[in-house]
Amino acid sequence: MLRYPSNLPIDIIIPFYKQPSLVKGLFESLQRVGEELVAAGCQVIAINDSPDDAELKPLLRKAVEDLASVAPCRLVENSQNVGFGRSVNGGGRGVGGPGLPNCC
Repeated sequence: MLRYPSNLPIDIIIPFYKQPSLVKGLFESLQRVGEELVAAGCQVIAINDSPDDAELKPLLRKAVEDLASVAPCRLVENSQNVGFGRSVNGGGRGVGGPGLPNCC
């Protein structure tokens, strides 16, 4: 079993492509565990990978704003669709730690 130092930050990277119906339920779940996210040193990074989706953009902005009031959370808005792997890898860059392992 691999063991990681407990002082490393945990980045939860959530890419969104279309599917605005998923935003509310996901962020409500994250709100409910906000204290645990903070205690574990987690940061949530939501990535909008569908910049042309007029319904998704405001929902994500509001959800991130609301979650950021209880736990570290930020939104990355891609200027064009770059796909799952590039979104996740791009979301992990510059988040204050050693970066993501080569997982995707």
